[in-house]
Amino acid sequence: MNTEKNIPLSQIIFRFFTGFSAGLAGSVVLMLILFSGWSVVGDALSSTAAMTNEFGVLVGNSNTHPLFVYFVLLATFLGVLGATATYTFLITLVEERFVLRSTTLTHTFFGNLVLMIILLPAYILASSKSGVEGVTNIVLMHILLSGIFTFLVLEALHWSKYFLVNVYALSIGLAFYFLVTTSLSGDTTTLALLAMPFLFGFLAMSNSLTNALYEWFFHTYGSDVLNTDTRFGSDYESEAETHRNTR
Repeated sequence: MNTEKNIPLSQIIFRFFTGFSAGLAGSVVLMLILFSGWSVVGDALSSTAAMTNEFGVLVGNSNTHPLFVYFVLLATFLGVLGATATYTFLITLVEERFVLRSTTLTHTFFGNLVLMIILLPAYILASSKSGVEGVTNIVLMHILLSGIFTFLVLEALHWSKYFLVNVYALSIGLAFYFLVTTSLSGDTTTLALLAMPFLFGFLAMSNSLTNALYEWFFHTYGSDVLNTDTRFGSDYESEAETHRNTR
């Protein structure tokens, strides 16, 4: 096994703030686009209630303007793109095993582009059904899927032999993320702005923490149970029989 050995607690905390900084960069991009763009086109993209009130018709309609969805979708796409690019850059700086920076950035860019296209119907449907609150919920889902995709791309490209270790890391990181964000669920706007820092922070932290724990387990018990080549039960017997037959 070739993981990071004897990772100190300070290093795990440092990884959290590395991911948190990357997510914060994405949130800053998201806020800058939303606030600067809103100052220019806010009146045109405000709810249809505000627009119709100005003309004296359809008072009380709370639906969002159709262009509002595309504006938020673009801002979210650029925000998560900024977060994933920063995360990839920082992680490849602090972790020696991550060396394929350009390849990872390429995959995350096209992955986020595909994700934006796939989520477009969800944005439109949420806007028509629940207005701004519905769109905010889809933004949160968009951020979550983008973070998971980036994490898995990094591990698939650099450590496929121990990919299962990072499945556990992903699960632990998401558990921390949901634990924290649940406490903020009363304010969806604040949650949307803090989602990226917390998500990437906990993913980076749980990655180092899980690797350290598995390193300890491996050296203590001498069992490489999370190696993707390891087989158990009847699968081990079947593979052994296959090797014998191919000799």
